[in-house]
Amino acid sequence: MTQLLYILLGIGLIAIMLSGLSLWLFKRKRQEWIGSDANSSMQHSELNSLDRTSMETTLKRFVQQVKRENEEIAENLHAKIEQVRKSQQEVVASTTQYEQKNRSLQLEIEKLHHQFMELQKSHALLKKGVEQSQMLSQASVNQQPEISQDVLALKDRYQRVFELVQQGLTTPEIAKKLGAGHGEIELILTLAEPIEREA
Repeated sequence: MTQLLYILLGIGLIAIMLSGLSLWLFKRKRQEWIGSDANSSMQHSELNSLDRTSMETTLKRFVQQVKRENEEIAENLHAKIEQVRKSQQEVVASTTQYEQKNRSLQLEIEKLHHQFMELQKSHALLKKGVEQSQMLSQASVNQQPEISQDVLALKDRYQRVFELVQQGLTTPEIAKKLGAGHGEIELILTLAEPIEREA
């Protein structure tokens, strides 16, 4: 808007200078004509009036042309300003859109990172569970023969207790002979009674 004012001021100054120049030229020619004879004086006044009207017409045309050019410049300037304003709005809109996309992508990345961390924890727990399961499986495989051997040893011991009972030995004698406690032998015999009754 300030550019338009400067342009108009410049044009106004040019118009004033042109009118001043034409006035100066007019006075100069007038002085030249005054110095000549009377006949030329009449011609001079006629020429003077013709020059003045032609100058006025020329100045009017010039001012009108300057006005038209100023109006065109102002219209072009307004059009460019509007175009810049639209471009600026588009840039702001696209920037806002990119910021929103960026925010949503950051949230998605954070969400995926959180899920990844949870998966890593789950994986670690599963791995630990598998290792423990393998260790327990291995331990149970290793203990199975021992348990089987213990069971066989107990069966042999129980059979020996029953053989000694059939031979007529007492509970303390059986305990002494087998190297077991008196209470253990009584427990074996007590547990065997219901089985014998069922048989």
